[in-house]
Amino acid sequence: MTVNVAVTGGPSTSVAWTSGMNAQNALELAEDNLAGDFIYSMEYYGSSLGYLVNMINETYDTFKSTSNPFFYWEFFVNGAPSPKGIDQTILNDGDDVTFTFATYNEAAASAITKVKHTRRYA
Repeated sequence: MTVNVAVTGGPSTSVAWTSGMNAQNALELAEDNLAGDFIYSMEYYGSSLGYLVNMINETYDTFKSTSNPFFYWEFFVNGAPSPKGIDQTILNDGDDVTFTFATYNEAAASAITKVKHTRRYA
């Protein structure tokens, strides 16, 4: 029973899945597995968003949403953008968790927002 954690273009690993595991737990286990080859930081944005990853391997999201272009860490579960933060996303055995460094796209963000997903960079 495992969960796969990957960074697009970067490291990946499988971690042991446990019932009730959230994506933050998986990320912490991935950091342990990849000792020294993987670091991250996250920031808490309140109960509606939870924790969002803002840095992986020294690549940070854009600090101000007024920057152009604006970059952020997109969080996917099984190929779909997660509608919640990593602490609120409960995983199942066999899930794939992927982080991709992406350019903010207003049209795409609006479509995601309409499906109960609000981002701090929208």
